[in-house]
Amino acid sequence: MIEQADAVVIGGGILGASVAHFLTRLEYGQVVLVEKSRICGGSTQYSAAHVRQHYTNEVAIRLAVRAVEMFENDEEELGGPTGFTRLGYLVLAPPGQEQALIDVVPFQRSLGVETGIVSVDDVAARYPELDLDGVALGCYETTAGYADPVLTVQSLVRSAERRGLKVYEGCRVIGIATARGKATGVITGEGEISAPVVVNATGPWGDRTGRMVGIEYPLELSREHEAHFDVPDCFGDLPVVGDLLFNHNLMVYAAYLLVPLVWLVLNRTTWGLKIKSAGQNPAAGWGCTDQPAARSRRPASPRADPRPGRAG
Repeated sequence: MIEQADAVVIGGGILGASVAHFLTRLEYGQVVLVEKSRICGGSTQYSAAHVRQHYTNEVAIRLAVRAVEMFENDEEELGGPTGFTRLGYLVLAPPGQEQALIDVVPFQRSLGVETGIVSVDDVAARYPELDLDGVALGCYETTAGYADPVLTVQSLVRSAERRGLKVYEGCRVIGIATARGKATGVITGEGEISAPVVVNATGPWGDRTGRMVGIEYPLELSREHEAHFDVPDCFGDLPVVGDLLFNHNLMVYAAYLLVPLVWLVLNRTTWGLKIKSAGQNPAAGWGCTDQPAARSRRPASPRADPRPGRAG
């Protein structure tokens, strides 16, 4: 382990990998990344990895527009493949929430987002698989999609390594050295690294890292669940679909349909996006008699799962 660096990044998920990648691109100097387990071994590996621009905050929209450009040019911008799949993002609003879409879409368009309002009839004609009962209005973003979070992190880190990044996996940070109110390095189980810049990129563990220097971050963690369904080969192509009532998303990965588990329960008794069975929608032409069967809540290993690895 080296003893001196210009910057130390703590955390090997998407945040740490991105910081390390761009610091090395800026020729910041000797950059070190330390990760307590393995690269992309935390929550990032389970991300749905949506790449979209449907936000209401100007800064977030501008950042998202730039992010889409990067994912579309991942080899050049992000150092390698990311598994980016462009299939669009469809947002559906229930009665009473149409105005939210009517207000935000022109604002998004003014900032460069390729999006537009779509009627329920338009959605039904394009995606007959969807049961739109209780949906009042939608908007569709053409350049959105999803990426493979594991592959994205690996590309970011490997490209940074080619520019001199030092990576230490299985290296837990147990303290941050300070002097006169400034960070001066990190203390790990393998030794100390002096550096004038220390980046806290530990995600859900960010509050614990902050306490090492007396900083309290008001983080609140929540557990998220997913349900995976097998879908028939003749299942139609769907974009990522989001609803404004429950703030949930539906995504299709290869031969799987992914929906939040809590959404399935709520959908039984109140408004929510539904997938029609062949009996309800003969025009879909599935040639199937049953709805997709539940498979599992989460793959045993994101690396063994046939879909892209995901993180929350």
